[in-house]
Amino acid sequence: ADPDVECAHGGSYATENGPRAAETLREDKLSAALLFALYTLQGIPMGLSASIPFLLQSRVTYKQQAVLSLVALPFSLKLLWAPIIDGLYSERFGRRKSWLVPIQILCGGVMIVGAAHLPAWMGDAPGVEPDVNALAGFFGFLFFLMATQDVAVDGWALTMLSPARVAWAGAINSVGQTLGYFLSYVGFLALNDEGTCNRFLRARPGTGGMVSLGGFVAFWGWAFLFTTVVVWVGKAERPEAGAAGGVLAMYREAWECAKLWPVRQYALVLLTAKVGSAAADAATSLKLTEYGMPKEELAFLSPLLIGAGVLAPLVLSRFTTGKRPMSVYLWGLPLRLCLNPLYVVLVPLAAKVYGPNPNLSPATFRVFVCGAALLNVFSVNMMFVSQMAFANRVADPAIGGTYITLINTVANLGGTWTSGMALYFLDSLTTRQCVHVKSGKVIFAKEKGRGFFFAKAAANIAAPTALCMAKVDVACTKLHGSCELVSDGYRTELLICTALGVGWFVLFRPLILSLQARPISDWRLRTSKKSS
Repeated sequence: ADPDVECAHGGSYATENGPRAAETLREDKLSAALLFALYTLQGIPMGLSASIPFLLQSRVTYKQQAVLSLVALPFSLKLLWAPIIDGLYSERFGRRKSWLVPIQILCGGVMIVGAAHLPAWMGDAPGVEPDVNALAGFFGFLFFLMATQDVAVDGWALTMLSPARVAWAGAINSVGQTLGYFLSYVGFLALNDEGTCNRFLRARPGTGGMVSLGGFVAFWGWAFLFTTVVVWVGKAERPEAGAAGGVLAMYREAWECAKLWPVRQYALVLLTAKVGSAAADAATSLKLTEYGMPKEELAFLSPLLIGAGVLAPLVLSRFTTGKRPMSVYLWGLPLRLCLNPLYVVLVPLAAKVYGPNPNLSPATFRVFVCGAALLNVFSVNMMFVSQMAFANRVADPAIGGTYITLINTVANLGGTWTSGMALYFLDSLTTRQCVHVKSGKVIFAKEKGRGFFFAKAAANIAAPTALCMAKVDVACTKLHGSCELVSDGYRTELLICTALGVGWFVLFRPLILSLQARPISDWRLRTSKKSS
């Protein structure tokens, strides 16, 4: 056994052989199944929120998309309340169940009630604009609840699993979240799309999708309630000692953890690691559909991507359970960067496959899209599983939820700010022009503060001060024009991100290797206090 791991769990487990070892293995398998269910539920609101930009793509700007991307912010801020979850609980009810049960009941209730309001917020009625702020508030609150659930489940995983198998938690987290995300993202888009349902799922063509957004959300709300009852009644917690002093002590120890030099260095790594993949993560799927790829064809990739997203962590867990899990991380990041130049070429080809004058084979294009998607799934899991395995390895179970949350919060923030910035500047870096449908000439916007239009007699029409800031522009349409792309900011961002990512890798690779080589005692407050 790894002495560092035994020390990490306070020596509460001895090396086991014979019948007791078999019993421990059976208990760990049951615990892994429960953790898998909880992490899968955690991925449901994430996937649902990711489907909203797809449904609203032609009706909102990329800056509004950036607002929707902020719903994930609670996962980047959960450290603010993680010490409360670790330090305030009922010993009789259980340290983790004290939070897990009420949070999941609240989440299920919010989903069931909110489902009735989603059609209005989505602007389903003719002439009604989507209420982006209401949607962001609804899904942002669900993310807050799931961030809270995540703290409780991460902390519970450290004691629910035996020390020899605590590294399973990283793979279980990745597999569960991936499955939940794809079920509620790609799976929902497939069931909601009329073309996909008629082509693959219905015996006879029908109108509309097989499920509505409200119905899908309500279904999973009931699933949350059912699972919560099972956990409440059927799973007992092992006795678990927290830090003396309650909530205030947890905040003090969280602050002391944040001041540890290895933690600060590692936080800098995670906060900036995704700068190279920001544009690809934030906008690739949206751009594929903008260039003409039908949503049903993207949805058709769902089974393959779900399988890859589940299989990859299981395969990778064999390489992340030792003392050097971050070595896998350092292979995953360059692989993600290699996808950027591929997307530069591949994504615009969708217009030549699905446009009015196609001149490329759809089958060949789908093969390349599928290959890129599989590489992305694998590279993302290489980074995520190794990151989670490393966090579970160095975390102290006495403040396990808070410690892991401290590390994961920074990682989540690193993804949130980079993706948000990529979406925010996408419109600014993109150039479109309003072209008169009949004459084919450009309608120029009116210059602010001036009484003339830049029109070259193209169409002597009074244009507003801004045209075609988004792909579909109402003002341009009223002028009998259509928005045509001149230069795509997505390609510009991919090239910028690639350069930044290469520079990041050269700069931070030695630091990651040195952090991985440090003894676990360097990451522990309690070890430091005992030695001093």
